[in-house]
Amino acid sequence: MSLNITQTEINTLWDKGYRPFEIYTSNPEPVMYHGKMEETNAVGGWDIKHIFATRDEIENYPNFDCIIMVDSVAYCTEIFHGNEVKSNKSSNFTDLEMNVINILANNHKNLDDSGQWQSDDGEYPHLDTWELTIDGRPQNLTIFTKYDLDPKVYRGVISSLIQKGAIETDEYEAVAVTTKGRRVPTTLQAIAINKETFKEVA
Repeated sequence: MSLNITQTEINTLWDKGYRPFEIYTSNPEPVMYHGKMEETNAVGGWDIKHIFATRDEIENYPNFDCIIMVDSVAYCTEIFHGNEVKSNKSSNFTDLEMNVINILANNHKNLDDSGQWQSDDGEYPHLDTWELTIDGRPQNLTIFTKYDLDPKVYRGVISSLIQKGAIETDEYEAVAVTTKGRRVPTTLQAIAINKETFKEVA
């Protein structure tokens, strides 16, 4: 799956030094390899990742082994902000990712019904905890507008969280109004924290 960001957003990150890398990663946990138990990161070339990152930070990617080649942005599945590694409960998320996660987690914590999870199995986020990620009308503010987040940066951050399986996404059809006042059908996307991530960061 490719990055869910626009060409303009790609260009903005490119100007900041981001490039598409194809890399090898090492084993992320102890593993039996050729009849011998190897520690984490002992076996190189374990997996291949396609990452959009700066040259200075790509080597800080979790379990980084080596760069195979400079790749195409079209093949990248994750944006990595290596200098923003989170220092609190979950080392799996960058500071920018935690900004989004904390917003979604607080939506859940602040529910009047004490954070009830919906659906028959109690796993689906409450309807009131979702945030729009595609511009709507003034009464339907996006997460970027409501919390003053730069969409050129945070669309990539949200894409990374989706790739990590940290948040839920949903889409529905609506009508958008262009700057010239023309009404056009559009697909809106919303995000919410999933139960596993909420337990990890709460």
